[in-house]
Amino acid sequence: MVSHRLAVLLLPALACGVSSQFPVWSQEYPTALPPVVSTTLVYDSARQLTLGIFRTSPTVQVSAWDGRAWTLVPTTNAPSGIGAAGYDDARQVLVACGTQETWELRGGAWVRLSANWPTDFSVQLAYFSPARRAFEVLGTRSATLQVWQLTGTQWSLQPGSQSLASRSNPSLAYDSTRDRVVLHGGETWLADTWEWDGASWTQRFPSNSPPPTVGRLMAYDSARGRCVNWTGSGFTWEWDGDNWLLNLTAPPFVGGPMTYDARRGRCVLMGFPGSGWSLWEYFVALAARYSVFGAGCTGAAGVPQLTATSGSLPWLGDTLTCTVSNLPNLPTAVPFGLLGVSRQSWLGFTLPLSLATIGAPGCNALVSIEQTFQLTNANGSATWSVPIPWTSSLLGARFYQQALVLDPPANALGATVSNAAEAVIGDR
Repeated sequence: MVSHRLAVLLLPALACGVSSQFPVWSQEYPTALPPVVSTTLVYDSARQLTLGIFRTSPTVQVSAWDGRAWTLVPTTNAPSGIGAAGYDDARQVLVACGTQETWELRGGAWVRLSANWPTDFSVQLAYFSPARRAFEVLGTRSATLQVWQLTGTQWSLQPGSQSLASRSNPSLAYDSTRDRVVLHGGETWLADTWEWDGASWTQRFPSNSPPPTVGRLMAYDSARGRCVNWTGSGFTWEWDGDNWLLNLTAPPFVGGPMTYDARRGRCVLMGFPGSGWSLWEYFVALAARYSVFGAGCTGAAGVPQLTATSGSLPWLGDTLTCTVSNLPNLPTAVPFGLLGVSRQSWLGFTLPLSLATIGAPGCNALVSIEQTFQLTNANGSATWSVPIPWTSSLLGARFYQQALVLDPPANALGATVSNAAEAVIGDR
């Protein structure tokens, strides 16, 4: 099996074993914020920054968090206050809901839409669904949970969204991988779990569940595929789509918004412990990472490209799925996956190593070659699956990949190579 081969390859390369890691909470200490009445956090996927929408006096102020400091984002025509916000990835605008108002932040200018937000409505979560191409908001009105959709400048109540028992302030997060909202609890006695798929609510019955919660915080960690739910009980719970998993750690306070910073792979939480706002982040100390480097050389169909399939990372016990593209669509164009433990040296040679001397000018060996895997060329593309063994001593280990393609017309060697990739094994 490939997984066994990977374990045999990597275990001797590790100086010592590393124990499996749970995500941890870490307090951050950025530059002090101005006096803040309330705040909302949202992730701007276009600029890859966490935005804080702070209600100051007399208007809303927007600042960007980059992991080190808050930087003021200049805006014009700011509203006096908002209740919740979300980011519309398709249009690359921030949508915010206030008291009977709907606003969008477009290129630094706040624009009030002609659509009025329903009266007597407490917004809890705003989100964008790529599958439905619609921006939706969940909230409560007269103690009834409702889902509203924004189309152009019109809000419309979604049919079937009022089927849940009356509740207020549940924990909510949008699972962008499965395109559904996960809901937990609401009121002081509810500990049920539901999912909204855009048409109806479905109750889930996990074997484990957080205690009853009201108005707690949840965000979706897209890299790990889990909803992170801080219940305010001193613990953190994670929903993996089937069950709730308990992490015995949490920040020492209640209240505040939370979002997920996809670029940095961390949940960002603003909390109010009683002595002022504080900033916390939730992350895996040894998270899985995958990055490409170097360049391939031109063949009959262009330069072969090695990439990880969207959402795939080298997690313990999981499978890393990669694609090698730009292959000649010919029976003779057989691709091979090259797996190694170094990008510095191989067989006494320093990497990158030019292959010009053996008939492949412009081509370079970018990684050491300890193992090779023959792949299948399917219409100019090949899938390379690398199962990662569930072996805790592999945590933090690095391995390297490159692809070689038999391509007789390309050069005297009759082969080309792709760019390369570095994979770091993590635990979620």
